[in-house]
Amino acid sequence: MNANFARNKTTLAQCLGISRTLLYAYFKLPGAPMPRHDGRWSVSAFRKFIASHSNKVKMPNETEALKIRCLKIKAEREQHDLDVARGELRAAIERENLTLFRRAFGLLVAQFRRLPDELAPRFEGMSAREIHKKLTERQRQVFAQTAALLREESKEGAENVIPFQEKAVAA
Repeated sequence: MNANFARNKTTLAQCLGISRTLLYAYFKLPGAPMPRHDGRWSVSAFRKFIASHSNKVKMPNETEALKIRCLKIKAEREQHDLDVARGELRAAIERENLTLFRRAFGLLVAQFRRLPDELAPRFEGMSAREIHKKLTERQRQVFAQTAALLREESKEGAENVIPFQEKAVAA
């Protein structure tokens, strides 16, 4: 079967992806394409005709209208399921991030609450500049420990994640 031409109306309907009943409804419209001199039907000409006259043809029977309605309902249900799944995924990601944040925040609070007791004896007899230097150093250590904890915990859930590889850019 040549995709450009159909040898009969049944083949034409198959090429167009419509039922024969619907094809016959289009044949009843004025200006419908006629067969060529050799009896074959032009698929592309009929496709253009259907596209320009699709609003003029009512479904020839209730069965096809019900099929279309059923397909629309299935598509709406699948879209709803997809939206629900996306919402659940988003909620799971938010819960995971909130757990990590709470853990990191708790660690920071605990470490900073211990700083005065830990550093006060060391500060005795030091100048303001030396105290600032020691305090800043200890703060950096606390932040580094928290960051290391977060990296370690984020690696635990990343076994099934494919790492992103950047392409080398020519300089």
